[in-house]
Formats: sequence, C-alpha cells, structure tokens
Amino acid sequence: MDRKEQQRQELLERKRKQITEGHAMIKGNKDESFEIREDEQGFYHVRTTKVRNKTDGSGETERYTKVITLSQKDYARMKGHKNQGFAGCLKVEVLHDPKKVAAAPVDTELSKAKAEYKEVVGKAAYHAWDVATIKEKQAEAVAKQGNGQGQPS
Repeated sequence: MDRKEQQRQELLERKRKQITEGHAMIKGNKDESFEIREDEQGFYHVRTTKVRNKTDGSGETERYTKVITLSQKDYARMKGHKNQGFAGCLKVEVLHDPKKVAAAPVDTELSKAKAEYKEVVGKAAYHAWDVATIKEKQAEAVAKQGNGQGQPS
C-alpha cells in the first residue's frame, strides 16, 4: 500500500470514528455487513455504483460506489424519476429500509403504571417519567387528596 492510499485509509477511519463516536450502532436490515447509527433508523441507506472518467487524462473510466442517506420522501422521489435520481447508476442496493424496522418493544410495566396514574390522579403522567417516578408522584397525589389539599372547595 503506497503512502497516498495509507493516508486515505487513515482519513476514512478518522471520519468513521467521528461519525460513530457516542452513538449506538446497529446492523442494516437489508445488508448485515453495513452498520448505521441507531438514530438513523428512519432513513434509507442506499449504495450506488456509477462510472466516471479518470482524472489523470487517460480517457479511461472507473467504477465507484457511494453510500447515501435518504429520507423516505426523497427515496420515493428518486426512485420515481426516469431521467434523474438513480438513472445514472449501474447498480443501486438498499442497505437499510426504514419500513422494515421492528417496532420498539412496549414496556408493559411502564404502560400499566401510566394507566394507573391517569386513573388515580386524573391526568396523564409526564412522558419522561420512569416507573419509579410515576409511582412516587402517584403516592404524593394520593397523600394530598387524603389530607384534603387536592379537593377544591
């Protein structure tokens, strides 16, 4: 590997670390070898393969691939165009399809606690509260109602 290629690889690795630092990574649901950030599950990730002329002036062509991230609306628009969008691509591979993302598992204990809180207190629990906080706030509300503080005159 020559020096220029080594510098290119180091730059790519630094960019990858910068992009992924502090983020949970998951596998693409269409291509298991492709990893995406967990917060990008709602986007299409597409690998395109195109041909371009070499810049050395030889007149030869070379293939290159690029991974692009698209919203669902942009993906539908690009897929629908005949003369634009993916028209110049030799190959288009969907690496991650947001429509195929499994729904997040429902925490039944949390949903039960929220329903009980709404029934006892009469209003919905704050969305960021966990089970322990909901039960604590519910106990406080019951104590206030028991002392007559929660009942208007």
